[in-house]
Amino acid sequence: MNFRFCMKKGDLDQAIQLIREYVRHNPDDVDALKRLLDLYYLDNKYKDYEQTLIKLYDLHAKLDIDSLRELKDSYQTKETLIKRSFTQRDLTFRQSG
Repeated sequence: MNFRFCMKKGDLDQAIQLIREYVRHNPDDVDALKRLLDLYYLDNKYKDYEQTLIKLYDLHAKLDIDSLRELKDSYQTKETLIKRSFTQRDLTFRQSG
């Protein structure tokens, strides 16, 4: 199955699975990691989002300073992500309780 086809169908779980598998075999593919990051965000998978963001930071640490600036501008800091994750969990908990 194709990633774009899954996205057209609105099947985020399948799209995530496909990109995860690709990244497993191509762990240094920054574009694939960014795409996975976006999918995690869309699917409210904040823990996976955080872990992938950390991988991107680590990978970019090996690259040049321009790549680091691009990553900083494109995505939130780890601390902001963690705060959002806890806020989202708190809201979900309050709504279900």
